[in-house]
Amino acid sequence: MRRPSKGITNSRSVWIGNTLFKRILAVPTMNKSKKYIAFLRYLPGAPYTVLAALLILIRFSNAQEVTEIHFPGLPEEQVDLLTDILDTETGEELDTRLVKLDRLRISRYFQQRGYLNVQVRDSLRLDESREGVHVFFKIKTGKQYYYLRTEFSGVSPGFRKRVWEPFKNIVPGLPFNENTITTALQKVEDIYYNSGKPFVKIDQKYIFENDTLVVVKVIVEENQTVVIGDIRYLGLKTVQEFIVRRELEIKKGEMYRRKAIEQSQKNIYGTGLFKFVRLELEPMKEDPSQAVLNISVEEKNAKWIGVHLGLALEEGRSYGNRV
Repeated sequence: MRRPSKGITNSRSVWIGNTLFKRILAVPTMNKSKKYIAFLRYLPGAPYTVLAALLILIRFSNAQEVTEIHFPGLPEEQVDLLTDILDTETGEELDTRLVKLDRLRISRYFQQRGYLNVQVRDSLRLDESREGVHVFFKIKTGKQYYYLRTEFSGVSPGFRKRVWEPFKNIVPGLPFNENTITTALQKVEDIYYNSGKPFVKIDQKYIFENDTLVVVKVIVEENQTVVIGDIRYLGLKTVQEFIVRRELEIKKGEMYRRKAIEQSQKNIYGTGLFKFVRLELEPMKEDPSQAVLNISVEEKNAKWIGVHLGLALEEGRSYGNRV
């Protein structure tokens, strides 16, 4: 008996695939699934298209919409606020991954308002028609904590006034928000990093007074002030050293500043001559107060560099960021 040709088989598969696509399009809960359909149409080989279409049909035929979102025990005003921050929405297809993310989002919401020990649980329940799902978020807030003050230790006289600056707008008596403390500590770190202290160590702990008042204790280990004792250029082949040197915002003999290091890296990238740029600090063994700034680069294609420099010189413009 004569076997059907591959062309006939593929034509039949395409017909089956198209039929499945029509059925998929008819599924009311697939309003967010056009990207899957578009993807399937570009899959190589009709049999794969049929299989993938069938799997998606099975998946979305059983999809259920969110009927309602519940927050048992919470006042209506708070329910409205929480509903606004959720990705899960009534009338939309249920996505359990979004529900889990919303649970974390609710936890952060309360933690930022002083409820440090809040517990959030999520659960699902089918409605009577079994076509929709009720989503529940059960919340135990626990005690609400309030910011009292910040105390520093290990700070030298020259930094005492400066490290207080980031904390001056944190008002005592307001609900404790760990995010504001973290932001303030990052600013303290920046103060040290841009004042010659790349090896500073900053730690914090919370002390509780009168049950719900929080004292933030900041422990600082400043370590040595560091000066750039030398600069080394690594990885240069075609590009001349002076091209990199002219892009630096920091020089030998100057105090370490993180902003200057970061800007120097941007400047070197800005020349367009390198695929990779890294600036690293290496302490000098003989003198801990001095460090070597290692500038490691990986040049782009040598021919491309030649064309780039040639055009720049011909047009009378700089090939870096500096004149």
